[in-house]
Amino acid sequence: MVVTLPVAIVATGAEFARSDLVGMLHCAVIVNINLAVVKLLPLPALDCGHLAVLAVDALRGGKKLPNKVEQGITSLGMLLLIASGTFLMVKDALNLGFVQVL
Repeated sequence: MVVTLPVAIVATGAEFARSDLVGMLHCAVIVNINLAVVKLLPLPALDCGHLAVLAVDALRGGKKLPNKVEQGITSLGMLLLIASGTFLMVKDALNLGFVQVL
């Protein structure tokens, strides 16, 4: 499995766009499907993360988590998303052809 971010996605999309319209549309469909799957992950800062917190509330018999706990979970999720996004963007940028030449 290859994990990439916008840097590699744009490079791949540009390659598909040079080939033909069908290839470019195929690339767009794959990117949209991947985005939908990522949004369904139960990460605290994403859409389904809020659903996961609601599910925990339901399992607790309708008692809501304290606001401090909920904010801590969301903050930790955002920190992990930003850290992994930064790491992957730097990794993608270093793998580009013109950067490797430098």
